[in-house]
Amino acid sequence: MASKKRKSYTPAYRREAARLVIDTGRPIAHVAREIGVGEQLLGRWVAQARARDDSPPPALDVDERAELERLRTEVADLRMDREFLKNPFVHGRLWSREKGGARVRSGAA
Repeated sequence: MASKKRKSYTPAYRREAARLVIDTGRPIAHVAREIGVGEQLLGRWVAQARARDDSPPPALDVDERAELERLRTEVADLRMDREFLKNPFVHGRLWSREKGGARVRSGAA
């Protein structure tokens, strides 16, 4: 029984194939078909290349940290506004005021 010999690829070929996916943004499946390798194999090469390329992000400087805090505060405010406006009771009141209608409490003169 003859065994099938597995193909071997050079490290340079693996890096170039992975760069083709990473740099172009094309799906692994498309690139794998074009170059004639398995999708899972190319996916492993891409994951390894990305892991090698990933370096820890640089620390934020003072200006970036201040902007981050400002943006977080703004997001929190916008979320509160959205929750407030999702309330149907509030919407009813806003709608009646926009139409110029004055609400009068029942029993009030």
